[in-house]
Amino acid sequence: MSNVKSGFGHNTRRKGDRDREIDLALAIMCTLQRPGECIPHRIIAEITGMAHSGPWSIEQTALRKVRNQLRYLGHRALRREIA
Repeated sequence: MSNVKSGFGHNTRRKGDRDREIDLALAIMCTLQRPGECIPHRIIAEITGMAHSGPWSIEQTALRKVRNQLRYLGHRALRREIA
């Protein structure tokens, strides 16, 4: 983990390092999770060190992306059926 001095003299971690730490924590959780088990956002936030709203907002963003992709693919599939 690399530290960078901010303009105010505080040591801060680089965003990429923090993202990798969160990804690693999530990967470990997924490995240890039992099939069908749901982990509450509160627990995910505690393990990853995110704010309590962090997992929720990541989930919402991911769901929006999946919905948009399905809409896009759905329209393409419909056009192929019509043609």
